[in-house]
Amino acid sequence: MIENPDNVLKEIEYILNLLQGVHVLDIAGSLTSTRIDLTIESHESHLILEHCAEASNVPLHCWAHFEPGSKEAISNPALALRYSYRIVSENGNSDQALDDLCMLGAFLTWTIYKVGIISGNKEKQLVKVFNASSRSQ
Repeated sequence: MIENPDNVLKEIEYILNLLQGVHVLDIAGSLTSTRIDLTIESHESHLILEHCAEASNVPLHCWAHFEPGSKEAISNPALALRYSYRIVSENGNSDQALDDLCMLGAFLTWTIYKVGIISGNKEKQLVKVFNASSRSQ
């Protein structure tokens, strides 16, 4: 049982902000859907986010923010691509949407612990928010 659903998005944003070169642009959430828009400048962070998307079955969508070859794309290549985690429940099931969001949060937590971004104590604290088990010793 999730003790405080409001903390789930807050802690996912906290985790994303720990990743080098990741900038959260917008977070929009409701009982049945969530969207997290971001930019990713670091290949290592991109790998982490793609891995967590695949592991949690929460797709990480990508789209071009600028036209290829445009002045904006040339002067801001790191901002030319935008990424988005999107969770939409089937049949308006808010429990499913929250479970999917928690699964993403758990995989983000386990992964940033594994690569040394957070301590075992912090990992234990964060997984509680996502109703998941700790993988630290």
